[in-house]
Amino acid sequence: MLLLLELGIFLACLYGQCIYLIVGVAAIKMGITSLWVVLGSTWIKLKQLGWTPVPFFMVGLAVLGPGITVVYHTPLLGKLNWSMLLHYLMVEKSSMVLILGILYLFLLYILLSKVSRRSDWRQIIKLNLVGIFGVGICDAGILGLQFFIDHQGGQWSGVSIWLNLTLIQFSNQLILGTMMVLNISQLLPVSKSLQTTSIQSRYQGLVVAVLLILAGGAIGWESWLNVPDSGQRGAEIISHRGVSQQNGVQNSLPALIRTSQIKPDYVETDLHETRDGQFVVLHDENLQGLAGIKRAPYQLTLKQLEKLHVREKGQTASLISADQYLTMAQKKKQRLLLEIKTTPHDSRKMLTHFCQHYQALILRNNWMVHSLDYRVIKDLKSEAPQIKVAYLLPYNVIYPIGLTDAYGVQYATLTREFVAWAHWQDKQVYAWTVSDPASVKKLLAFGVDGLVTDDVQRVRQAQKDYRRQNSSVRYLANYLGWPIW
Repeated sequence: MLLLLELGIFLACLYGQCIYLIVGVAAIKMGITSLWVVLGSTWIKLKQLGWTPVPFFMVGLAVLGPGITVVYHTPLLGKLNWSMLLHYLMVEKSSMVLILGILYLFLLYILLSKVSRRSDWRQIIKLNLVGIFGVGICDAGILGLQFFIDHQGGQWSGVSIWLNLTLIQFSNQLILGTMMVLNISQLLPVSKSLQTTSIQSRYQGLVVAVLLILAGGAIGWESWLNVPDSGQRGAEIISHRGVSQQNGVQNSLPALIRTSQIKPDYVETDLHETRDGQFVVLHDENLQGLAGIKRAPYQLTLKQLEKLHVREKGQTASLISADQYLTMAQKKKQRLLLEIKTTPHDSRKMLTHFCQHYQALILRNNWMVHSLDYRVIKDLKSEAPQIKVAYLLPYNVIYPIGLTDAYGVQYATLTREFVAWAHWQDKQVYAWTVSDPASVKKLLAFGVDGLVTDDVQRVRQAQKDYRRQNSSVRYLANYLGWPIW
């Protein structure tokens, strides 16, 4: 529920930002340069429009999304990592690409049918081509400068990366911001009036100067946060549900034994509370998918669950208790990342029982706990503050602020900005669930601390390749999204 609320706030802010941009461009066309007038007019327009245009706004966002991070990049829009999302769909959900492609074309038709003055499209295309060409030339020049600096000696590498990252952001924002204004100007109908407020100020010049200084400082600070770690510490590799390369049934004892032999940094596993207040190792909330029965863990006792067999990809194993799984992990000296699954049927003292049973074992073996339920994070920090906990995010909308020690983020929505802000607060970031080398290298360039994967060996090799191939120029190219790995 909290994540849905955060998503709603994010979309509302995005909607307000778009209205502000449109009103601002309309004011420029009319010769109005007062910041206060634009802000007041934006508020009036928002009250006039209400929520009626929101469906059209959502259609436009879906259609323009793939180009947003290239052309219409702002801090809010930057949280929509479309390049990673598209790559995720191509790699992980290839069967859906055709359906989504048809839907995209349909939405594009709706958007174009609502935009007037079709003759302007030729001019808009020219503007965008010139702007993108200008960005490419600037970026290529900065990469060439970094290449030259690297070959003069490595002592200035970190400073030069920061300066060049700042140059990249400044030049890109300047060119693409100009493109954005020109594009909106072309699409807007000629307007003779703009309803304004009577807000006036003698200090507009000072306010604008302060805002420009703050914007410049923010660009420099963000660039500093994005300077890569010169120590090349790499990321921890975490086996998703205790398997790698389909070496067993997920969350089973045989899979744990086999996976521990290839020595991942962590094995991630899932725990559900049973009817008698014990814990069983299982991911799904319902047993239908793996065991073929329409029951949930909270409906059965641990002894009943241990009699069941689960099947996956032609392999069979028994359901086991958390005690058995954790004992085996300790015997194999395998660190664990325990995910606490929650349902509305959990007992009120579920976390208390968890801490009583496993807190000492977790601390002794330096294990971690994570959950999609923020209440688990909050309560664990209250009951067992020494346990390292991570908050799981199925999509990246929020900024990293909270009680958690780390974040686990679905890799297709993760951005370098999120990682940088988390690290600034001394919080780690784990990306899940990723296996293809291209995504692994991009995430390593982001500076993630851990990679949750179904293929430990493949990710380990991709990380070795990244370390061997890495350089300042490659880092900047990856920052720009240039596929030169």
